[in-house]
Amino acid sequence: MGNITNKLTGFFQARLGERTELKKVIRNTGWLIGDNVARLILGAAVGVWMARYFGPTQYGIFNYGLAYVALFSSLMSLGLDNIVIREIVKDKAATNRILGSTFFLKIFAGVATFAVIVASVVLTKSMDSLTKGIIIILASSYIFYAFDTIGFWFQSEIKSKFVIYSKLGSFVFISLLRIFFLVAGAKLVTFAWLALAEIALGEIGLVLVYFLNKQQISKWQVSFAQMKKLLTDSWPLVFSGIAVIIYMKIDQIMIGNMLGAAEVGIYSVAVKLSEIWYFVPMAIGSSVFPSIVALRKISKELYLSRMQSFYDIMIWMAILIAAPVAFFSKDIIAFVYGSQYVGAGPVLAIYIWAGVAIFLGVASEQYLLAENYIKISFVRALIGGISNVVLNFYLIPKYGIIGSAWATLISYTISTFSLVFFRQTSGNFVMFLKTLNILRLFRTGISIIKNKD
Repeated sequence: MGNITNKLTGFFQARLGERTELKKVIRNTGWLIGDNVARLILGAAVGVWMARYFGPTQYGIFNYGLAYVALFSSLMSLGLDNIVIREIVKDKAATNRILGSTFFLKIFAGVATFAVIVASVVLTKSMDSLTKGIIIILASSYIFYAFDTIGFWFQSEIKSKFVIYSKLGSFVFISLLRIFFLVAGAKLVTFAWLALAEIALGEIGLVLVYFLNKQQISKWQVSFAQMKKLLTDSWPLVFSGIAVIIYMKIDQIMIGNMLGAAEVGIYSVAVKLSEIWYFVPMAIGSSVFPSIVALRKISKELYLSRMQSFYDIMIWMAILIAAPVAFFSKDIIAFVYGSQYVGAGPVLAIYIWAGVAIFLGVASEQYLLAENYIKISFVRALIGGISNVVLNFYLIPKYGIIGSAWATLISYTISTFSLVFFRQTSGNFVMFLKTLNILRLFRTGISIIKNKD
């Protein structure tokens, strides 16, 4: 076993950089994956319990509320996340100025986004009072997200474990409370309040671990020049984020408006079983991104070679996940959620394949950020968003939630592979095609076996 581990380590060392940096990336990725695995196990158990307890209609209302609030998340984030990390990596001396300016921007954006959501809900006459109440409670969490600024610093230092300490601790505690209230027979609105409490406790935890790392928020500086610089780079990502959220969440909103809450509930369980895997590219991407940015300065050829390896790993991970889930989709739904959700089986068989585009899309997004192709990122997301809305409008009335699953799969694929249409990124499309080469996969496997330290 030890010999195999050494060979694998040598393989990734040759592709990601020097041993010291490699160990930091692997450790950081390990923490992120461990966090998500813990969330996956506990969150899935509680989520399944909630789905069975409330049934498709009320569970559909809750997920409709989550999707509705998520539509506004890009306004709250201002597209700053990876931009801030990139700027800190590039200029360590400006860290306090970057963090202070980011915090100010995110406070303003969080409060403004909450106000917009409340106004939109109040002015919507077709929405029932329970759905409105749940949306407003969930939207309140946006006020606390300014403290995620602390998390950007930890990520720039490749120390995601400290973010995990705070967020996972909050998640576990609130999950135990969810179990308690499920046993107690609590109403749906209680779980909206618990979702808000989870965010608030997680952000308080971030402040605590930041101080324990001998860092001080009081040293942060607010600079209007820095804010202008950050927004100049991030504004296309705001619209890109809006487009991404639209093509990731609009299906549930449109199903709710066209077919009703029960169909949202059935559809959402298939979505959750598909999306639980999305943490894998997110975790690897957030750990690898600082190294990719640094490697670009050293050698363009080496940098592109690493990106190709990154793409290879991502797409084959996705395929190996999707194939068995699609084949056993009906059995998985029946076993996990019960007979009342059996209609989600065919949806899962289709939706799970969207993960191939998602894995590859997350990986290529790192390339776009490293090259500062922010506008291309926006256009790509816009293409996906528009195609998803159009396809859902056409397919939902004809084929119901199965039509929506096809709309999502097609739009995700169009969005990811749309890089072929841009001169600057057409080379990435060729790299995508290389990842699908079976012979290339075979050679990669052989290289792992033969690799020596």
